[in-house]
Amino acid sequence: IEPRDGIKSLIGNAIDPAIFFKRNYPTAGLVRIIQAATARLRGESATGVILLRQAMGGGKTHSQIAAGLVAKNPPLLKKYFPEITAPTGPAEVVALDGRAKFKNGTWGEVARQLGDKSTFAHLYQGQLEAPSPEEWTELLMGKKALILIDELRPYLIDHAAGIPVGS
Repeated sequence: IEPRDGIKSLIGNAIDPAIFFKRNYPTAGLVRIIQAATARLRGESATGVILLRQAMGGGKTHSQIAAGLVAKNPPLLKKYFPEITAPTGPAEVVALDGRAKFKNGTWGEVARQLGDKSTFAHLYQGQLEAPSPEEWTELLMGKKALILIDELRPYLIDHAAGIPVGS
């Protein structure tokens, strides 16, 4: 019921939306995030990345959880954000915690959560590699997806920077 494990609770369906939204006030910033995400999911916005920058404890994870909950279940918008037009149908939601290590790397985990291990499979053979733009297109083609990455800084410092490439 509680998002104790941060963003991972969203994927595990461990958050009761009624309790979550009862305990979290919809600030103007949260409403803007939900508006931006749903506009993209409706195909009405070219904005594909939303960077949340706030002080520690500033609600970044809660904002991502809220966006994920309404993306997975658009009828929640009518109840908690009636001023926002819902996309048609739910989106696939991928949620990553940058502090976690994934067997097939971060991008492999994105593919796994989207139910497509094959598109990026060659990238986890030997040294992990990043997908090309064409591979991302192949993975995401025909999907309506919201990809949430929490704790990006630890990922970049602890995981990505620690993988040697070349000499």
